[in-house]
Amino acid sequence: MPDNGSSQYIVFFVFIAGLLMGLFQYRQMNSEAGFKQLFGEGFKIYVVVAFFMVIYSWIFYKYNPQILEEAIKFNEELIIKQGNKTMPEIEENTQKLRQIFIPMMLAFNTIKYLLMGTLVTVVASGFLGKKQFQPG
Repeated sequence: MPDNGSSQYIVFFVFIAGLLMGLFQYRQMNSEAGFKQLFGEGFKIYVVVAFFMVIYSWIFYKYNPQILEEAIKFNEELIIKQGNKTMPEIEENTQKLRQIFIPMMLAFNTIKYLLMGTLVTVVASGFLGKKQFQPG
């Protein structure tokens, strides 16, 4: 499956569904849990899942070097179109891209999953953690 495209939405959906399912189950087992407890549980879930997704991403990029080659080719074409770099500068840029590609993609994926997990957990914990209003 490609690293981006429509297949990534399936991964996002599964990530969010798993996080919500974990929060719903925690709420059922702890009916008095408020926002703080729910967020803490959601945090544990999405940090572990994000860790595994980063490991998966590392393996994915390591064993699919054609993705790096496509990115390099695309980058070189953009630089050539700009017309302000010499061939040695383009080659130097290509070597730098080779060195930073996997760390850059891992950082991007880590941030993406942590931000998505935080957003989903805050919203779900806010809804699930509301105390029932009981008139005085």
